Amino acid sequence: MAVSFILGVFTIVDANTCKGCVNIDEYNFDKIIPRFEVVLLKFDVAYPYGEKHDLFSNVASEIIDNKNIIFGQVGVKDYGEKENQEFSKKYGILSKEDLPALKLFVQGEDEPFSFEKNMPWNDENIKKFIRDHTSIYLGLSGCLEAFDKLAIKFTSSNDKEAILKETEQEAKKLSNEVS
Repeated sequence: MAVSFILGVFTIVDANTCKGCVNIDEYNFDKIIPRFEVVLLKFDVAYPYGEKHDLFSNVASEIIDNKNIIFGQVGVKDYGEKENQEFSKKYGILSKEDLPALKLFVQGEDEPFSFEKNMPWNDENIKKFIRDHTSIYLGLSGCLEAFDKLAIKFTSSNDKEAILKETEQEAKKLSNEVS
């Protein structure tokens, strides 16, 4: 019986973990948020679980090495002392039905950006949400930063030939690395 209790405790702890995430609450929020260029917070139940939590955790672990962004979790309790309920209301999360919710805090912006409720939760949409509101590079799988930047430059340039030459030079660098 003691073994099953211990396994149950580890299951609860494991469900709440998020590699690379910081637990944020109304008390440490102002101490942590200003220290980072970008903070993606997931407001969720006190002990999060399920597909959306797993997706958030996966993205956090993929981006763990990026020094410009930090992922955080705010556990909102609807029982006992109801921790973080007033804090979450400050950001438009009015009830348990609004959870989970993603808020992107970007230095220089007065208000956080909100991940739309009707947007499907998946790795690519969460990364796109970050890319759309920041200058942080988050490539899709199989993409290279240099070529993504050249593609953006190409679409907005009047001198497409110059960008094509730049792209060819970048491709030659890759050929030399493989040889």
